[in-house]
Amino acid sequence: MKSIKDIIYNISDILVAMLIILIVFLIIDVNINSIMAYPLTLQNNTINKEIKIHAPKTNLNATTNENNTKNNNNVIITETETQTNTATPEAEQKVELCSVYIEYGEGMNSIADKFVSVGLFESRQDFKDIINQLDLSEKIQAGNFVIPLDATEKEVIAKITKSNI
Repeated sequence: MKSIKDIIYNISDILVAMLIILIVFLIIDVNINSIMAYPLTLQNNTINKEIKIHAPKTNLNATTNENNTKNNNNVIITETETQTNTATPEAEQKVELCSVYIEYGEGMNSIADKFVSVGLFESRQDFKDIINQLDLSEKIQAGNFVIPLDATEKEVIAKITKSNI
């Protein structure tokens, strides 16, 4: 009697698993059109995009390979994106963005120099003062950060530390 009971439980488990798989396939089948249409939707939302490359401010007298390598690592990409406002079709909004890459384990001075070179901070010391004042020096994240050029200093710090200031 016990073996018949086990067989029935095993069959019911298999049927439940097959039912779950069937439901998943049905959900994917119903939603596949909206999933596949997403790239087209994304393309339609971006009307005009042009990319300009801006090198950070550097010492013009430096000609060594070491300086050139460092300068190549600090290249900042600035994007100008034009979006049409849906409320008034004539109004266009231009947003200039800069992309700053922070490497894992990179020093505070090197990070500060990158932000000073694109004009988001006046000096290295301004960057360090704000970081220390907000006690966020240990929370700076590694990665690529796209930041509007008109962002405030606190907005920049919030973005690179992923914190709410």
